[in-house]
Amino acid sequence: ASRSTRGIEGLRAPLVGRAEELGEIRRALADLGDGQGSMLAILAEAGLGKSRLIAETRALLPANVKWAEGRALSFTAGMSYWLAREIVLSLLNVKPEAAQSEIAAALQKSLNGQSEIYPFLARLLELPVDAVTEERVKFLSSEALRSGILEALGGYIRRRARHEPLILVWEDLHWCDPSSLELLSACSW
Repeated sequence: ASRSTRGIEGLRAPLVGRAEELGEIRRALADLGDGQGSMLAILAEAGLGKSRLIAETRALLPANVKWAEGRALSFTAGMSYWLAREIVLSLLNVKPEAAQSEIAAALQKSLNGQSEIYPFLARLLELPVDAVTEERVKFLSSEALRSGILEALGGYIRRRARHEPLILVWEDLHWCDPSSLELLSACSW
């Protein structure tokens, strides 16, 4: 089976000039297998192989590692929680265009005993909620709601990471919306 990133489907060429970066990624993957997380940043000008390096990383993954990816786009910079929503949907294995009922069901199933954070994650995912759930967040100030979303997402990801190794890929951060960037920088994953 052939993989493609950007370019011609089925056409593969060896990755050249990235041995040092791949070595660092391999070490981080080995550490992840030993239960130690880390954060890696891939920075380079356009066209220098960042997406290819990410594709090569994905090809190195052991079967037990969950990969969740979100990509910021130029037109999403002003959309609250766009990139964070992409990451959560990827963790839930649902497409962004899935029906809200499918997303809500996947979220409920994945919470596994963390139902108290559902109203905050539902708000993050822009899901409709029933009246009882809405009561839990309806009168919160915008700061308290933002704080609740931050805490809920951090707790959700930490719980997921205790049960399976996770790799969260946040692509094109230069277009990231401020609310997602705040979640990324504030959460102690």
